[in-house]
Order: sequence, then structure tokens, then C-alpha cells
Amino acid sequence: MEGVVLLIHFDYDGVLVDSFDQLLDLAQRTQKEMGAGRVPRAEDFRTIANLTLKELGCVIGIPEGRAGEFAAQMFHSLRQDSRIPAVQEGIREILEKLSRKHTLVVMTANSGEVVRKGLRQSGLEAFIRTIYDGETSASKAHKIQASMKTFGVSTSQTYMVGDALSDITEGKKAGVKTIAVAWGYQPRERLVEGNPDYLVETPREILKIFD
Repeated sequence: MEGVVLLIHFDYDGVLVDSFDQLLDLAQRTQKEMGAGRVPRAEDFRTIANLTLKELGCVIGIPEGRAGEFAAQMFHSLRQDSRIPAVQEGIREILEKLSRKHTLVVMTANSGEVVRKGLRQSGLEAFIRTIYDGETSASKAHKIQASMKTFGVSTSQTYMVGDALSDITEGKKAGVKTIAVAWGYQPRERLVEGNPDYLVETPREILKIFD
């Protein structure tokens, strides 16, 4: 890939940072405050087909008409939460190296404000060109397509790196190459259902893809 500038989208939660316990805690608090559905479980995050906060609300039995309210309350709680999740081991190195040549973007279901704060306080902000967040109704596939248009890049030069089945399926819908990572929210056996182009066990393996 010598001389080719690639557009690489990274999911935030699970891929770049370890936020699993934080999101599970906030989801449980939000469900309790709403008094609807059942208590969210870790397994919900590991098996959900479309890992968004609205879909999580539906999975735990929040009435469909209130799933958006669940998501909105979660976004509010995330913005108010002072916890900054730890950067996944090895991520800083690969972002620093890839950003020297390629365009790196965050594609997340989280709040843009939360992600910007996390990137800034973790010292990762300089490596990321922009953030596509989860506070708009567009799918990740549509956001990836919008990103390609913004940066003037073709599908053959674009990647989606994610830790959830939905990251892989949305990347494929957008027509781009997909990289599933095994250190995030969903296990290897769930990720392979999406038939990713690559499945990596460590961040360093991502660098090998782009050598």
C-alpha cells in the first residue's frame, strides 16, 4: 500500500478504550431510573446484533416508544460521568504510526462530546481527523459513505475497524474492507458471523495489514 493514503474508521468503545464496565454501569442505572424493562447484563453487550444505545433499550425490554428516551438518558449520563476509560494496550502506538500517512476517523455509537473529551484527555486527539457520533439517526454505513465523500476516498481505500458484529455488517453495507478486533465488547465467535476481511487479536496485527 506504498504511496496510497487510506481512510480508516475506528470504533471508539472497546476498540480504542476499555469502557465496558462504565457503559454497563450507566445502562443499569438508566434502566432503574426509567423503571422499565429489565436490568441490563454484560451478555447483552456481547451478543446484541446492532450495538447502539437505542437498540440496547429494545433488547432489555424498554417499550419501543421509549427506547429513544433510554438512549437520550444514556447520552446525558455519559456526558455527566467524570470517568475517562483507559486506552487499550497498544492502541496509542498504532494510531500514532498510522496517522503519519493515513486519515483516521472515529465512527462511534457514543456521544461526540464524550468521545472528544476522552480522546483529548487520553492524548489521542491529535491522531484523529474527525468523529462521526451516535447522536444522529443515520446508520454507520451511511456515515462511512459520507466520510468517504468528505475525504474523497474510494471504497477500495477505506476500512472499518470494530469490535461488534454491527461494525462489520455496517462496513460491508458501505462496501469497505472490515477489520474485527477480538479485544473489545463482542467475542471472536460473534464477530466471525459477519465474515470480516480481517480478524485480529492484538493492535499490533492491525499495523501488519497496512505494511
